[in-house]
Amino acid sequence: MKTKFPSKLMKPKVDLTISMGVATYPDDGLTEDELLKKADKALYVAKNLGRNMVSVAK
Repeated sequence: MKTKFPSKLMKPKVDLTISMGVATYPDDGLTEDELLKKADKALYVAKNLGRNMVSVAK
């Protein structure tokens, strides 16, 4: 899933992009620490896929 957010706050126009790692409760962890670790790993997977991507924890 690719996402682009054009910024209307700055001139000249600047395109902002996002890479995101997603972890869900309770499937990926029961504690905040477990969920953050899984989301962090998923974030690096997203970045390695070429940036501007979303990756879901396994």
